[in-house]
Amino acid sequence: MEEMGEEDDTIEVKAILIGGHFVGKTSLINVTIGLKFNSHLKPTITSSYVEKVFKINKKKYLIKLWDTAGMEKYRTLNKLFYKNSKIVIFVYDITRKESFEELNFWTNEIKKELGEDVILGMVGNKIDLVDFEQVDESIARDYAKNKNADYKLVSAKENPNIFAAFLKEMLIKYIDKNNIRLTNRKGNNLKINLNNKRKRNGCC
Repeated sequence: MEEMGEEDDTIEVKAILIGGHFVGKTSLINVTIGLKFNSHLKPTITSSYVEKVFKINKKKYLIKLWDTAGMEKYRTLNKLFYKNSKIVIFVYDITRKESFEELNFWTNEIKKELGEDVILGMVGNKIDLVDFEQVDESIARDYAKNKNADYKLVSAKENPNIFAAFLKEMLIKYIDKNNIRLTNRKGNNLKINLNNKRKRNGCC
């Protein structure tokens, strides 16, 4: 159980995006923090993170959102940055079937490195290109369900708010799972009520 005082600092939560190259991980991260969509980004070759603050029940939660390398020759570096991750979101490109098939590698690696005590999500990116879709949504949803991961279709280009909302859902799930409590000025523990909220540089 985690606790914090009413006037304590923001709680930090580490989250990482995992997936093959050119699936749009960097784009999703960039638009989530308010940057413009850029279709000419180079592949990520090392991990880095940005910070995103969410306010839930009048308390602030800072997500350190890590971007990871998708190209095979750089993947071994990712393991250095998995430590202490609380939320893992797998990303694939709906227009590239191979990026979906690669999720077997990523999900197995995360299970091996982090175990099962993490919050998992899975997103199919680039739904703005649905006319070129190669991955059936129902198959992807079943796959996510089998991996105990929440699922969402998103577009970094056309609607960045969808991914930001999904990220917040993952955060709320983490808070709920870990029974995070607040302490008021009188020293009494207050359980966060999350039921109405589910609407829709170091390496550690």
